Amino acid sequence: MEAVDNGCIPSARSEVVATINTAPTITGTTPAARCGTGVVTLGATASSGTATFNWYAAATGGPILHSGASFVTPSITTTTSYFVEAIDNGCPSTPRTQVVATVNTAPTITGTTPGSTCGPGPVTLVATGSTGSTLNWYANATGGTSLGIGTSFTTPSITATRNYYVESTANGCSSARTLVAATVTALPTVVGTTPGVRCGPGVVNLQAAGSPGSTLNWYAAATGGASLAIGTSFTRNITVTTTYYVEAVANTCSSAVRTPIIATVNRQPFAGSDVNVNACNSTDSGGSTTLDLDNQLAGADTGGTWAITTNPSNGMTIGAGNVVDFAGLPVSSVYVFTFKTNTAVAPCIDDTATVTVTVTDCTCPAGNVAPVLDTTVPTAFCDVIAQDLNEYTKSVPPTGTALAWSTNPDPTVVNAHIPSNVTSPGTYYGFFYDTGDNCGSPVLRVNLTINTTPVVLTPAPGSRCGTGTVTLVATRSPGAVLNWYDSERQ
Repeated sequence: MEAVDNGCIPSARSEVVATINTAPTITGTTPAARCGTGVVTLGATASSGTATFNWYAAATGGPILHSGASFVTPSITTTTSYFVEAIDNGCPSTPRTQVVATVNTAPTITGTTPGSTCGPGPVTLVATGSTGSTLNWYANATGGTSLGIGTSFTTPSITATRNYYVESTANGCSSARTLVAATVTALPTVVGTTPGVRCGPGVVNLQAAGSPGSTLNWYAAATGGASLAIGTSFTRNITVTTTYYVEAVANTCSSAVRTPIIATVNRQPFAGSDVNVNACNSTDSGGSTTLDLDNQLAGADTGGTWAITTNPSNGMTIGAGNVVDFAGLPVSSVYVFTFKTNTAVAPCIDDTATVTVTVTDCTCPAGNVAPVLDTTVPTAFCDVIAQDLNEYTKSVPPTGTALAWSTNPDPTVVNAHIPSNVTSPGTYYGFFYDTGDNCGSPVLRVNLTINTTPVVLTPAPGSRCGTGTVTLVATRSPGAVLNWYDSERQ
């Protein structure tokens, strides 16, 4: 450079340097993201190590928000773009470079379903999260490792109520953990029972008590079946001892097992029905002077004791086998014997029955001749028996007597007398019987048998070629004999 004035040129020129500085460039940026509202830290690098950085909210213009390679944004609620420029030797990079601060929406737990178990055991918990999120389950409100992943989580077996926590995760963001309770409901119990007992068929009342707040259900079986009744008291009309079961229910939980309660029906002893019979005072007429008291009471229970309740002679005793002897006692004297059972179980009481015996001279109107057998009436039957025993004799009973039948050859054993129509095989005894004197004629013995009708089991036809003999074969039921015929019927 030189200065000229009035045409005068100086003796020497001065050097002036014109410098062109290279504008820096942004060589790299560090965008950043966060979950929900808050600050985001952004970064940038430049081509010059001596460059400085300015951050702006707009691509052009606007005030400088921050100077430096790193920029912490103000708190933002949505994704926001910022712009950075590098300056070196007074030269800015152009254009400004965009750097995005991303705000990801935090996922949420949108719903939970607590779970419960009756008594110790696993519990299934359920939760739902915002769209696209994944659910993780934890044992604690913070920290710890995930116990399971998914909308459903089944706990290990637990013995007491405890809390679990579920967290929703999406785009690297996690929600706050939400408490979900796993409840262990204590099983109700049957704390006491009162069985019932009665004598003979009828209504029995059972009682039970449950733990506080429980309801009692009654059943006919230890498991399954429909409830028969609800409440602390249960009644049933029954004929035999029966076991029922009661279950306590509270908070939808049932007691671990049903408790059995027995409704007992004790059998009422039966001493038989009172009877009046006659006894002989001598054997001159062919009758017996002894009487077996046990044979006089039809249907009486075994087990009991006999006592003399009316004893005109004061010398009467009950002999071995409960046999009494009226030999030599006055005609028309009356003796009363009482039988009392000894098998009653409370609340039943023992039963009594009396046998009133009138002493007679025992001239038996039934006579000394047995009924005569009619041999034309068959005594063997095929497959079934339905027979009137009266058909086996045409003898006419003496006046004042009737034809009677028994399973005992002694006509005086009254409790062995049977109706004349029978359906079973066996030996039956027929005689003329006088009810008033309890005496009978000699007996007619009839033995009924039953046979099974034979059958042809497997007939086997035969064949041959041309004229000649043919062998036919058949099998039969055991004991049968096969006969062959040339026609279907004889």
